[in-house]
Amino acid sequence: EERVLNEKRRAKDLPFDLHPFTTATMEELDIDWFNRQYVPAAISAEELEANNRTDSQRLVSLRFLSPEPEHNPTALGILVSGKDPRAYLPGAYVQFVRFDGLDLSDPIKDQKEISGKVTDVLDELEEVFKAHIAIATDVRSHSTEIQRPDYPLVALQQLSRNAVLHRSYESTHAPVRLSWFSDRIEIQNPGGPFG
Repeated sequence: EERVLNEKRRAKDLPFDLHPFTTATMEELDIDWFNRQYVPAAISAEELEANNRTDSQRLVSLRFLSPEPEHNPTALGILVSGKDPRAYLPGAYVQFVRFDGLDLSDPIKDQKEISGKVTDVLDELEEVFKAHIAIATDVRSHSTEIQRPDYPLVALQQLSRNAVLHRSYESTHAPVRLSWFSDRIEIQNPGGPFG
C-alpha cells in the first residue's frame, strides 16, 4: 500500500525541464527565433500546414509553455528559446578558461562566460575551440601537406555538447566549466549520471 501511494504521489511530479516559472511570461521567449529556427526543425512542413496552431499552442505542444490558464514558460522553454536564460537559471552558462600551464593557479591566457540560448552557447563554444586549437603542419614527411590539430574539433564538440545538454539545474547555480591547460582539457558539469 505504501509503495502504491508513493507511485501515485510521484506520478504527478514533472521532470525539472517541464517545471513552469510562475514569475515568467510568454514575453520572456524569443517567439521570432522560435518560429524561424526551432519550429521548422522540429515539425514537418506538411504537419505545419495541416494544423493552424497559434504561437502559444505550438509552445504548449512542444512543452515550452505550461498549459492554460497559466501559460508560464518552462525551464525547457527558457533554455531553448529564452531571451535571457540566466535571469531564471543563473547557472545556464559555460565558463571557459585557458590556462598558461598545468594548474588552476597558473596565469590565465583567455577566459569567457558563454551564455544565451542553448544553440547560441554551443555555436559560440565551437568558435572558441576553433580559436584555441593549435594545428601542426607537416610538409616534409609526405608529398602533401598534413595538418594535425592538438585536439580534434569533433571530439571537443561532442564532449562539450554532452556537458551542456546533460547538466543539472535543480540543485546548483554552478556553470559548466571548461578548463583548458597546456597538457589537457577538463570539462565539468553540475549533476551526475542519470539515476
